[in-house]
Amino acid sequence: MPYINQCGRITAIAIWLSFLLWQSAAAACLKYEPASVTLGGTIATRTAFGPPNYGGDPKHDSREHYLVLVLEKPICVDADPKSNLNYESATGVTAVQLIYFDKYPFLKEWLNKHVAVTGTLIAAEIGHHHTPVLIQVTETRPVPN
Repeated sequence: MPYINQCGRITAIAIWLSFLLWQSAAAACLKYEPASVTLGGTIATRTAFGPPNYGGDPKHDSREHYLVLVLEKPICVDADPKSNLNYESATGVTAVQLIYFDKYPFLKEWLNKHVAVTGTLIAAEIGHHHTPVLIQVTETRPVPN
């Protein structure tokens, strides 16, 4: 009987530790805009189908080149139930499409470099959005390897 009690205690501890790990992972999820976030990774280019059918007619669809930040580690993003755009959570995100604006343009020297990117996250909404989560960039800093 003491063996059963000891196994039960070990099982209870394992369940409790799993719960704590799950809680800390859930607490670590990022927020969509307007929250500012900083992500680390490597900037790369990718190609995806574009108009008119975004892959529905590969023979006739154009190709779009876009920038992504290949993340150092996967992220999750909490849903924003008050938003018409960011209402779905995202988990296991390994790359985010980068959106650079004229007031903060992309510099070619960042391509294939390890960087820290700061900005606000949005969920994919239109055909030109090629990752489930995108970041509207406000700052990019090279990070030494």
